[in-house]
Amino acid sequence: MCPILILVLISQTLLLPACGKPHDADFDWEQGLNSVDSGDNLDGFDEEDLSEFCTINKKPYGRSLSKPQDVELIHLLTNDFVATGTRGGAKTKEDKIVDDALAGCPTTEKTTPFIDMDPGFRSVSRKIVNALAAQKTRKDVEKLAAAFKADPRVNYHLFWNSFMKAIQVRDDFRGAELPLGVEFQPEMFIPSEVMTQITSTKDDSDKEVFLIDESLGKRNGKENLLFYFREDIGLNSHHQYWHLSHAFDSKRKCTPKDKNVYNCHEDRRGELFWLMHKTILSRYHMDRLAVCLPDLEEYRLTLGGVINTAYYPVVKLKPDGTTVWGERPEGMQWPEAIVLTNDDAKPGVCNTTTLKTEDLVRNLYHIYGAINEGRYVDTKKKSFALTLDVLGNMHEGSDLTPNFDVYGTVHNMGHLFIAQLTNSKDTTGVMGDTSTAMRDPMFYRWHYFVSNNIDEFLRTLPPHEADKGEFPFLWKDVMVESVAIEEVKSCLTTSNSLNTFFKKQQVKITIPRLNTTKRLLFKSLDHRDFNYVIKVQNKGKQKVKGTVRIFIAPVHRIGTTESSRMSLLEQRKHIFPLDIYNVDIKPGKQTITRSSLDSTVTTARTIGGSLDGASIFNCKDNRCGCGVPHNLLIPRGREGSGMQFEVIVLITDGKKYVWDFDKEKDEKISGCKLAPVLCSLPGFGGRKYPDLTLPMGYPFDRLPFKAPADVQLSHQRRVETMEDYVKAVANMGLARITITHHNLFVKRQDWNSRENAQDIKQRHRTHMCPNWVKNL
Repeated sequence: MCPILILVLISQTLLLPACGKPHDADFDWEQGLNSVDSGDNLDGFDEEDLSEFCTINKKPYGRSLSKPQDVELIHLLTNDFVATGTRGGAKTKEDKIVDDALAGCPTTEKTTPFIDMDPGFRSVSRKIVNALAAQKTRKDVEKLAAAFKADPRVNYHLFWNSFMKAIQVRDDFRGAELPLGVEFQPEMFIPSEVMTQITSTKDDSDKEVFLIDESLGKRNGKENLLFYFREDIGLNSHHQYWHLSHAFDSKRKCTPKDKNVYNCHEDRRGELFWLMHKTILSRYHMDRLAVCLPDLEEYRLTLGGVINTAYYPVVKLKPDGTTVWGERPEGMQWPEAIVLTNDDAKPGVCNTTTLKTEDLVRNLYHIYGAINEGRYVDTKKKSFALTLDVLGNMHEGSDLTPNFDVYGTVHNMGHLFIAQLTNSKDTTGVMGDTSTAMRDPMFYRWHYFVSNNIDEFLRTLPPHEADKGEFPFLWKDVMVESVAIEEVKSCLTTSNSLNTFFKKQQVKITIPRLNTTKRLLFKSLDHRDFNYVIKVQNKGKQKVKGTVRIFIAPVHRIGTTESSRMSLLEQRKHIFPLDIYNVDIKPGKQTITRSSLDSTVTTARTIGGSLDGASIFNCKDNRCGCGVPHNLLIPRGREGSGMQFEVIVLITDGKKYVWDFDKEKDEKISGCKLAPVLCSLPGFGGRKYPDLTLPMGYPFDRLPFKAPADVQLSHQRRVETMEDYVKAVANMGLARITITHHNLFVKRQDWNSRENAQDIKQRHRTHMCPNWVKNL
């Protein structure tokens, strides 16, 4: 037995197995937070460590590019942004297009809204996007983009947001190496305290290292326990890119002929809005349990309601350098109305739009009515059957909503109202912009409210049945005999045990606006890579194509006893998809092994490459932007004896229920690692969502079913637990696993390295169980 494993096993006997009393009024959260061991620090950070930095932006234009045409793109996006003065000389063709696009409400660098959910921002952005998307060639797009960027009326956030939307759907930009958000808008991603250190340092070399960890968010109290999740740069970048790729202000659905047109929506956009945000919520729910926080409470909207969730942003300065994101202390009252500006009017005229809470409540009642009746009305007062896709577009206020006057834009208005609740009239909160919204704990409370509204509709739909109904999932040809999880090259655990830890994400970044290159060190949650090992039996005589769907869900509520076992109904709000992929299954028995690195839910780890030599993740792999960062694929787990989860596998008939995604082919086209489960295939010429037949989230999008008559369960035919669910379906399997978190700050993923062994040994000798955990 390896020495590390011995140390872990001994230490676990000294630890409390669970959280105990999460609601203890005597618990001192501040003391608890200050007692958390941050593990290793920067002491001993040597040149070997520095050599492992993933360089994500090299002067003068970008990284080593595989395509020469990407040089101009990187230069356009990352070069110093200057918007002062006026244009001189005769107007060019591009100047005239710029003037036409900006002919509405006068915009300047200081007055253009700096939040992308603001109607004023969107109305200006839409005109810029349409102008860029209408150009004939890639070179024309870049020339016009340069003209927009140089115009004194356009600030950089507006320019970048519009430009990125425009190129998402153009074939001639497909596969382009796009810079990360932290490169071209560092103030939106790097905490202000660190930005101040970067800008004030006198050392022009790139040897100084700047640390980003939970010490920056202490004012947020107990919520700071989830700093590694809410403030993760990769997760916030994913949210921003998702909304860029699936913009809510397009006019119609895309068709296969729509290759270079921005002004359309891809397939099942409203349904995807629900799935992506519900998935993030599920992941957040699990990590709250892992750090012993009580269950997330949705924010129930009421007139005159009070928000008792405070947030003090660690990212404060906006890209213009003159305004800051506002702070929201506890006890702020939901406003009766807010006033916004937009330019959807005749040239030179600014409209003001007043959003009233009473209108928001009225929209909600109309949505509830549509859910209860199962029908909605369009602008011509015609009635239609309600679908999940329509309901998703209703909530987000997409231009695909069937009737804006009746159903409004509940999701967007909630973001805007919460963003207005700051301690200064001159500031807005981070909830107003997709690049920063996920940092605010209210993001999760508000989206839980929206998700629960939509789930009310899903509860009205008939359950998916094993052997009948619209989408039966029993596949008699294939049986799942067992499911196991095995870590890769680890002596820490046995089968069905996973380990998480905090890792040093090391990045060297050039910030063109500051004309400087600096080294950043992010403290990020990560895990040992692992394999799914699925033993199956094909009872037929021919090879078949199956689609493997893998999920994870926690087993217990906060506590240790079997009475805390979650029912399947409770688990539905926590279920997180890990992967969907195709596999050929030969006749007879065989073992299917799948690497966690191949997940179709995640993109690369938070900032560029894995540092342990895994070739699948390098500095270019997250250029697609959209996708949960791979370091957050699995929940954190709990220290000591760990936290129990269930990994569920369902193999469906790949011929009947087609998963239309070819990893090798599609990622070669795109130029980077894709995450189609949550992101679809944006910009692929109107291509449908890969799950061509089944509803998203299948089969857990609906309530549990009754088991077939020949399946005997302890609750007769009622399916009350995940074990019941799996037992009733032969082509499903389940593994009970344990995820153990080690509160270490390791330099590499290699658990077996000598330096990590020393880290673990030191920690077990001192305070493996911090006092604040004992007090819970």
